[in-house]
Formats: sequence, structure tokens, C-alpha cells
Amino acid sequence: MPNKKIGLALGSGGPRGIAHVGVIKWLLENSINPEIIAGTSIGAVIGSFFAAGYKIENIENEVLSISKKLIFKYIKPSLRRGAMINPKGVKTYFEKYFSNVNIEDLALPFAAVATNQETGDAVRFTKGSVTDAIMASSAALFAFPPYIINGERYVDGVLSEPVPAKTAKQIGAEKIIAIDVRPGNESKNNKPPKSVTGIFLKSYNISVNNLIKAQLSMEPDSLLLRPEIPSNFLKAENSSRLLIDCGYSIMEENKNKILSFL
Repeated sequence: MPNKKIGLALGSGGPRGIAHVGVIKWLLENSINPEIIAGTSIGAVIGSFFAAGYKIENIENEVLSISKKLIFKYIKPSLRRGAMINPKGVKTYFEKYFSNVNIEDLALPFAAVATNQETGDAVRFTKGSVTDAIMASSAALFAFPPYIINGERYVDGVLSEPVPAKTAKQIGAEKIIAIDVRPGNESKNNKPPKSVTGIFLKSYNISVNNLIKAQLSMEPDSLLLRPEIPSNFLKAENSSRLLIDCGYSIMEENKNKILSFL
């Protein structure tokens, strides 16, 4: 395999991003070791644990062990207008693992992408607090309030770079495996929305998917892969296991393409 730095660009997508765990698991099992990690939103969360040196088995076990009881322990409703979740509990969870840890301290080069609320620009966190970086990157609209760092307000990186291939390249990657887990990529059973909310979400997804397509078209050294995730995955008996398997499966299905690309 050519001696080029392999980067992993892990995209946004909420809980669907658990599929990133399966992606990393497959890479390591096939002796492909990413050297540079870039993540947006949930991709920044999963990517930060891997970049910190946590074994993929431990990351997988942590994801699989998250119960409704644990979720309710850390996720509390927000009393602020425009946000459903109080971010303090989520921050407390991340600080269990990253208290006083800076991005510069991680085992692998890492960047988390957030969006500056005022300018709309992508902001790439490559130094400073890991917790602050992933909180800013994953400050999802309507779910969380903007996350403030040094007086600047940040929202979810999905608005500016949903799949951070460009960021991976900027921090040194020469070959980039880009993973898009967002909705709208299912191969079937996509029924037209009927409600106002459904139409808005469908339009939003179309816009984000077009942004991904445009941005990735300018990154010739990237390979974009999209796990096929059922739209009703939350109804699965073990949705986390299903999502991990979806990530693993897309890699196995594209094994020859991946090896040729690298």
C-alpha cells in the first residue's frame, strides 16, 4: 500500500453517526490505520475518542452500553427558548474522558468542525480543549443552544462542512476516506413527506446533501462512502448494534474500491 497519510473524515448525522464505529473497526481489522482524523458533529465525537487513543473495542462497548437510564442522567431539558436540551449534562459526560485534555495532547492529529453563528464560516478546531471543540461542533440546531468559546457563538458544523474531507486534507491527510451517514441516502422506502415539519426536514437534507456533493467534488483525493441505514433504525431492538453493523458493512462491500483508492 502506498506510503501516504490516510485521513478519516467522519460526517454529521446525529445518532446515525454511531455507524462511524463500524467504519473504524473495519479499517483496523484490515490493517488500514488512519493517521489523521477530522469530524463534524457526531463525527467529531466518535473521532475524538479514536484520536485520543481509545481502543475501538472500548469505544464500541461504550456505545453499546449507553442505556436510556444513562441518557436521562446526562441529557436534561433546556428552559431556554430555541433549545430542547441543556448542554451542561452532555458536557459533563465528555469531561469524564477529556477533562483538561487539549487537542494537541491527542495521539493522532485531530480537527473538529463547527460553524460560526455570526459569519456562517466553518471553524476548524485543531488546538485547545477537546470538550469545547466537540461541544461546539455538535451544537445541533433546535436541540442545543449555540456553544460559546471566547465570546464567539458556534453551532453544528453540518451547516458549513457536513463531511470534513477538506479539513482532513488541511491537517495533513493525503488520502481521505469520507463517511456520510446523513438521512436521504437510503436506497428505498423514501416516502414523500406530508407535514410542514417533514417537508422542512426533507428540504434541509437536500440542501446539506448538495453541499456535501459540491464540497467533495473539489477533493479528488477523497473516497466518499455512505452506509445504508434504515429510516426506522430507532425501532430496532439494539439500534446501536445495527448502526455499527451498517458502518462495517459498507466498508466490506467496498473493500476492493477502498484498497484500490489507497
